[in-house]
Amino acid sequence: MIDEHRGAGRTADPAALAPRLEGANGWRRGRDISRLLRARPGSPSDILHTNTVEILATGHPAGLWAAGNVLVSLRNLNLIAVLDLGTRAVRWWWGPRELSGQHQPSVQPDGTVLVFDNGRGLGRSRVLEIDPLTQGVTWQYEPDLFCEMAGGCERLDDGTVLISDAQAGRALIVDRDGREQWAIHVSTRATSAGRYRAEFYRLSAIPRSAARFLGAGDRPARTLAESQVSCHVGQSVQGPVISVIVPTRDRPGPLHRALRSLARQTYRRFEVIVARDGGMPVEQVIARWQREMPITLLDADTPYGVSHARNRALAVAQGENVALLDDDDMFLPHHLQAADDALRSGRADAVYGQALVSPTWIEDLPRGTNGLPRKDYPFDATFLGVANTIHTGSIVARNPAASPVRFDETLQHCEDWDFFLALHHTAGHRFARLDSITSVYHQVPRPGAVTSAYRSTPTPFTLARATLYRRWPAVGGLAEEYREWFRHFDQRLDTRIALGLPAPAHVYEHAVRGLHATFTAHRPPDHALLDRLLPRSHVSWTGQGPGTDIPCRGAIHAAR
Repeated sequence: MIDEHRGAGRTADPAALAPRLEGANGWRRGRDISRLLRARPGSPSDILHTNTVEILATGHPAGLWAAGNVLVSLRNLNLIAVLDLGTRAVRWWWGPRELSGQHQPSVQPDGTVLVFDNGRGLGRSRVLEIDPLTQGVTWQYEPDLFCEMAGGCERLDDGTVLISDAQAGRALIVDRDGREQWAIHVSTRATSAGRYRAEFYRLSAIPRSAARFLGAGDRPARTLAESQVSCHVGQSVQGPVISVIVPTRDRPGPLHRALRSLARQTYRRFEVIVARDGGMPVEQVIARWQREMPITLLDADTPYGVSHARNRALAVAQGENVALLDDDDMFLPHHLQAADDALRSGRADAVYGQALVSPTWIEDLPRGTNGLPRKDYPFDATFLGVANTIHTGSIVARNPAASPVRFDETLQHCEDWDFFLALHHTAGHRFARLDSITSVYHQVPRPGAVTSAYRSTPTPFTLARATLYRRWPAVGGLAEEYREWFRHFDQRLDTRIALGLPAPAHVYEHAVRGLHATFTAHRPPDHALLDRLLPRSHVSWTGQGPGTDIPCRGAIHAAR
């Protein structure tokens, strides 16, 4: 109801809305009243947002405060303080211009204060230890995390620190040198806005002697916990179920983003194998993420192509299943969990999520996706022999180690398409599509393999498609008609590129979308679609023949 008033351009009136709040549950009524007051000019509510009130059992070693004084954290003032309630005196305070939205301060036996600084104003979080006498920071842990809300930190008996990164759905224990000793990841849930939110506020350590109260079997506390929380402990002795293969060359920035998307996975029983195919070193990128997940780097200074890089990774993959991720694409947080659930159901040997095709770098689903193409086609083995409908970074399949299926190292383009066909026809994999978008396929205009492919005609995509059409015979006369349509598509696109004209944005995706609709309806291919995508008037040419090197201006087209 607050949002209704905001949308109408009016200020929420507590008196007018009070009758509507009276019928709500108690907790909801309080929440709505708080939101209502915050919406008023000047925000007269929640000035302090006190998130810690602790009566101190002991005094400060130097006498700054006494036993019975109260430690408080006032989040909205970026302030922690020790108060003497008897005399109404502030015995010590710290935080403004240092903290931002902090949580869970605690006094340590030596008199220092440990606090989780959410860093709301800086976009980064950290754990600080403060000496109240000098007002200086004596220790800090500042990993690459940002937990804007909730979270906390707690020093354990052995001197390590338990850190709750609530919004990422994880907690970790680090030592004084910042080395990670333990980690746990808790499942996340989708919000109404399509984002993902962790289902815990903060983790706390309990003595082993107290653990017995959780009981065993069907004790209420254990039953409730196990029904509400799904988690993975970083020190698990179980091997990986999924091996994620990431080939890379000369893209350390995109590789960093791709690995970050893996670190955010709600499913944790996976390993990452990065295969560098020459180009820039990536050791520093790998080192940044090795605390978050197991990563193996297969390093090679000489480039042999993406197929060779993936085959090297397949040779050492330990997982029952393998997932593919290009270094410039990304998984959404639930991708591996959704794939594992589907594979465990036994209904398929290879599953793929729907993929959003984005012309800009994104790391989460935008609020509006209607204007962006998708690769979301249900599996059709016959149509897969016409065009590739599966995004490389969306598939998770049974490890093909026991079969002869590998990536064809003579192919530098469409090698993934050939691999999918081989999994189905040679290895006998049953394919199934997942019901949600689980990955992002970046088609960002930039120099790279795709753009370079359009500096001569016929293009490598035209040649690769012809190779695959010869290798994998069409199933039925209708499929052959659609293949012929694509031969004309390639011919027109080759001619356009030879003239130095750019390919229309997402032209291949639009071609597949239009053809898939008529194919599934068992109708002949739509030749008018070809004229709409690549008009004849733009491609008539009587100049040089195939094989001539002609400059290309910004063509973006992909057939993977």
